Amino acid sequence: CKWKAGHLFHPSGNHLGTVSGVGLMGKMGTVSITGMKQFQKKLDKIPKQETDAFIEACSKELAARLLAKVIKRTPVGDYSKEMEVTAKRDSKHHKKGDIYKKKVNPSGKLGGTLRRGWTSKTHEEAAAGRGKRVPDEEEVKRFVDSLEIRREGNLLTIEIINPVNYALT
Repeated sequence: CKWKAGHLFHPSGNHLGTVSGVGLMGKMGTVSITGMKQFQKKLDKIPKQETDAFIEACSKELAARLLAKVIKRTPVGDYSKEMEVTAKRDSKHHKKGDIYKKKVNPSGKLGGTLRRGWTSKTHEEAAAGRGKRVPDEEEVKRFVDSLEIRREGNLLTIEIINPVNYALT
């Protein structure tokens, strides 16, 4: 399921239609739904098997978009400390012998394990990564595509679990 500027595409790449004529006129006056009715007719023509595939593809697309936002908003550990340092030589900002405050990372830790955990299968896999890098859209999409969709009646569930130990508390 892909949605681009009023156009909807089936997972096979076929164009399903354009949604137009939908909008509010004036100040909450009338609503035109002709575009939605045409779209509904096109959806009704899709065979049952393809409808299920279409719904699953749309569900995974929504899950990937949500996960991308969650990853960006996941905090990253900051292991730096502020220390007083003496300038060893003249520089752009300090003269030799000046004492100033500088953020340093004596532990060497970079952080980002919790963020990487969203697209990892295990805590170890997330911890083995380096840096605070946010995965791109394609990486997130590949990860979500590998997940199982559970069906319970009309409800579809995609469960995304962060395996990092401190994410579970």
